[in-house]
Amino acid sequence: MSENGWREFVSTAVAAGGRIVSDAEAPSTWILADRSGNKVCLVAWPDGAPLGGSEPPNPTEV
Repeated sequence: MSENGWREFVSTAVAAGGRIVSDAEAPSTWILADRSGNKVCLVAWPDGAPLGGSEPPNPTEV
């Protein structure tokens, strides 16, 4: 997802009642919270990067 896509995603979450707790590391990471204080971290992952240092799973084997 592009930087503008992530910003749109965050804006949509805020419009739905969430709030930004921290955007100090944006555009790679945001911390959001809902009205009850539950937090979620949104982290941008580079396109095509393997997960956890390994190859991504083959969809035909999952």
